[in-house]
Amino acid sequence: MSEHRRAEAKDKKAKRYKATFDLPPELMAELRVASAMSGETLAAIAERGLTAELQRLRRKIMGGKPFPMPVKKRKNRPPKA
Repeated sequence: MSEHRRAEAKDKKAKRYKATFDLPPELMAELRVASAMSGETLAAIAERGLTAELQRLRRKIMGGKPFPMPVKKRKNRPPKA
């Protein structure tokens, strides 16, 4: 693959974040086996689980609406009048 195509492919990828969790050894052991047997990555399994749990919390706490996201403010910008 050419450098140009590699750069374009990288630009098309959605931004992802890494996270670290402390999990019980029994849970990790079973997740590893499930991952191997299903052919899915641990990240994909975790993402689906976290998405489902977030949806449950949205229904319980926010009436199904998304949680409010923090507003990003630009530094050294005067407040709008």
